[in-house]
Amino acid sequence: MTRIWRVSLLVLILVSAGLTYRSAVAILENPALTPLVQRSTEEIIAATDLLMAREATPERLADRLATRLDERPRNWVALERSQSFMRNAGFRCPRLCRRA
Repeated sequence: MTRIWRVSLLVLILVSAGLTYRSAVAILENPALTPLVQRSTEEIIAATDLLMAREATPERLADRLATRLDERPRNWVALERSQSFMRNAGFRCPRLCRRA
């Protein structure tokens, strides 16, 4: 009797996995979902740009850069990214970031 239950549970698991796979493929191939994903990505980028424009003042960026410089060990990727953002935004890097 136990063997019958095990076999039936195995069959149920295999059927469930097959149906899950079939559903995932159907979702991935559905062109109706693509615009939603693309639109969501564009909305996230636009919202991030808007927040950066509002919140990224030279003083705040200099404070963040000073905080990054005080970290041990230094996160060089974040420092370089902060400096390049300041240059692209038209802000001058403070003297403390030049010594790093």
